[in-house]
Amino acid sequence: MRSPIYYGARGFAREINRQRNQYQKSIEKEQKKALKEEMYNNGYEFEQNENRRLEKKKQMCFNYATIMIKQNPYFDFELLKEKYIPAVFDYEKEPEYIDRASNIFVPEEKKLEKIFKSLRKNRIKKEIQKQNQIDADKKDFEERKEFYEINREIALNKFKKEEKKKQESIEKQNKNIDEFKRNYFVREEEAQKKYLTMLMTNYLNEHETKMFSSINLDYTSESKILIVEIEMNDVIEYFEFSHCKYLKSKNEIASYYYKDSEIKKEFTILLPKIAFGFTNLFLGNDLNDSIDNIIVNIMYNEIYLVSLNLSKKEFVKLNFDNLENFNKLNSNIRLFKSLQTGIKPYNK
Repeated sequence: MRSPIYYGARGFAREINRQRNQYQKSIEKEQKKALKEEMYNNGYEFEQNENRRLEKKKQMCFNYATIMIKQNPYFDFELLKEKYIPAVFDYEKEPEYIDRASNIFVPEEKKLEKIFKSLRKNRIKKEIQKQNQIDADKKDFEERKEFYEINREIALNKFKKEEKKKQESIEKQNKNIDEFKRNYFVREEEAQKKYLTMLMTNYLNEHETKMFSSINLDYTSESKILIVEIEMNDVIEYFEFSHCKYLKSKNEIASYYYKDSEIKKEFTILLPKIAFGFTNLFLGNDLNDSIDNIIVNIMYNEIYLVSLNLSKKEFVKLNFDNLENFNKLNSNIRLFKSLQTGIKPYNK
């Protein structure tokens, strides 16, 4: 029969183990809690960073429109030309003389050769061997040099032909630009249309954006009216999402599309700026005074939302530093009230 002391010791040990396990569990619980808090904090931080990124991306679209509005006349026909800069003919280095004969050792003539004939025989053999190698080295060098000169001459002739072709091509292109410029300033219609398309293409290439899905120009010399039809891409292409939110229960980021009311709010400011931007681009660079009037129509989902009708005389009086208030221009611009109904453009 075990003594009471034994059972007391076992009970004490169990209590110690219980307390130890309880302590370990409390530590693990605190660690899990800390990990969860860190996970939540990372989620909320990601949400803030993502919303800042979305806001910055949206602001870039407004900045794009502002740049267009404030862009000074910049088109110059001379910038279309290319200057011929002669290239320098560069060919591989001339072959070097390879001295293999110097690796052949020829012993000096000695008096012992009179006694030991083999020494003299070996020396003469080495002299002949070295001389033969000298002749072989010279022949090899001359052959490689001749081969080099032939190939260099072929490469030089090819280089001269390519340079001449390049120079002639540049001169021809520059003459075409001069002719294009002359035709434009005498208001030849095809040159005028080419100029307007080039003006728009060059600008869009220099200032890339995903806002526009298509831009079409319609110009006639008789009316001297330029009509610019702009189709906007879906806002997901350039604004992306309205905002993001971290869902704590799912530990994931949810992205929310723009509501019509939000698109309307942004477009009410953005689209007129874009309309004025294209007006500035074309009328500001109307170097031959061939445009008396411009109409800029902007569509979204095939519905006209903005139509701007402006004459050249009205354009030159505009203060492009203060176009936030469109009330003074209400007779020149039609602005949508609903994304679903839109407006009737001036040219329809």
